Amino acid sequence: MAIIFSRTQAVSAEQTFSDVTPDMWSYNHIEGVKEFLTGYYPAGAQPFFNPQGKAMREDIAYSLVKITGLDKDYLGDTAIFDRFADSDDISPSIKEFVGIAMEKGLIRGYEDSAFRPNQGITRAEAVALLFRALKAPVTVSP
Repeated sequence: MAIIFSRTQAVSAEQTFSDVTPDMWSYNHIEGVKEFLTGYYPAGAQPFFNPQGKAMREDIAYSLVKITGLDKDYLGDTAIFDRFADSDDISPSIKEFVGIAMEKGLIRGYEDSAFRPNQGITRAEAVALLFRALKAPVTVSP
């Protein structure tokens, strides 16, 4: 995502996530898109990213909506969640963003009427999602 949306330039020297250190190959990439990531911000502790963990479908949907410049005002019809038996499993704080991603065709559910928000995505799915985001008729934020 950082490379596709040219977000690795002029990265701040200040480390954001406790588990993403400047000596890591992915540091500039993660820092470059940090404003579009969900991350983990525990109360009273330094934020962490979990770079070794899998990217979850709901997190990717959120990130794509944010990086393409869409916001919560774009969600037209919350009935979109009725298509998925597991829509209640989507994190409440980002559910609207996931709905926008579904409405705009950035991400889709599965044939069994499931969205699987907490399922890790494969590399192939990541490529498809990035391709859709690039082709989406939206304005990429600066």
